[in-house]
Amino acid sequence: MLSNLPEENNQNRTVQPQSGINFVLYNNEFDVVEANTGYLPVDDKINAIQVLATDKLVMTEAGFIEIFANNEAVTPVYYDNMMVVMSSVSVSEVNAYYSFGKRIPILSSPFDTDNLSNKYLYNEKEIQEMTGWHDFGARMLNGERWFIPDPKSEKYYNTSNYAYCLNNPIKFIDPDGREVIEADNIKNTPAYRIYSSTPMAKIMYDKFTTGAMAAHTLSFQTHGESTFGAYVVTAKTKTPISEVTASQLTGEYSFEFKINLLSGEKEYGSGATILGHEVFLHGEKEIEGIQNLIKNGITGEKLAKELNNLGNLSQIKDNNGNIVIPKTGSGGADHAKYAAWKDDSFQKYVKQAKNVADDEKTRKSIQNHYDSKKKEYSEDPWIIWWNSTHNR
Repeated sequence: MLSNLPEENNQNRTVQPQSGINFVLYNNEFDVVEANTGYLPVDDKINAIQVLATDKLVMTEAGFIEIFANNEAVTPVYYDNMMVVMSSVSVSEVNAYYSFGKRIPILSSPFDTDNLSNKYLYNEKEIQEMTGWHDFGARMLNGERWFIPDPKSEKYYNTSNYAYCLNNPIKFIDPDGREVIEADNIKNTPAYRIYSSTPMAKIMYDKFTTGAMAAHTLSFQTHGESTFGAYVVTAKTKTPISEVTASQLTGEYSFEFKINLLSGEKEYGSGATILGHEVFLHGEKEIEGIQNLIKNGITGEKLAKELNNLGNLSQIKDNNGNIVIPKTGSGGADHAKYAAWKDDSFQKYVKQAKNVADDEKTRKSIQNHYDSKKKEYSEDPWIIWWNSTHNR
């Protein structure tokens, strides 16, 4: 209520008290939800009770709302009976599970496999109406065990081929019935799930399961900055391919390709863009280059030289042949392609990532990160010079 105004203001009705109620809705990532954010102003009625209220605010995801009053004028304004009323929708379905995936009937909704509106249940895997089993991709799970042997059973020789998550589903998960990983592994993050669902990522994965690359590894982790690395691994050493020598290639060795994701990005759509950036902008040419060297039987000094050249292809060199690091980081030659719209594989991946993302917010996050980095690279002096002096 607005009160205690000077008499002349009562007569002239010219006072605007600049007071009101603010409400700001945040999602669980602390981003402002603009559609449910606003301001309810007090009008200039004198000594009158006013009702400030909003229409129903629909929350489509978890979050919280901040509500506060403000008065930026000298006019006294009194607020009373402030209320936040919450109403919830009816719960259509509840599913509770034991750790191995068996449903807990007493804690769950009635279950009718002949009339399923939601088929994606335990671990978001589709349930089969005929059997009640969950389709993980490579295998079916019946709530307690697999029905066919593990396709990578040689990795888990001390555990039954039919055991789910090495008999420890608290510590491990099995995303597709082929590979057990720790629950806090990068492969259990939203960013990696988007990446791994794209057709290009599946093709890259297949490279390391058969043929020339089957004895070598492509691994992902979250630690420090986002990077790509290619290494030659022996019993005693692990050396970047840009620095490897012929003597390190005489005995047994393997190639290891490492993708690192900045840990703060693993929950967001931008993290999926970063994974694609490291794999398809920086890593693809080195992986395919090494695959060709293996197929062609290249060894010794020639192999070392070819690996050194591959390891330096991503770098910008000045007119004297010295490697320079632009202010936007190493891998400048790849970033120059990015800035010049010649990052064909990466562009294709970004489109695929947006197609498999679950919601519009994630799709925007994927595209916004791609666009912001392109702008950043386009303004880097060394990248501008590189693109102006090289036919890329």
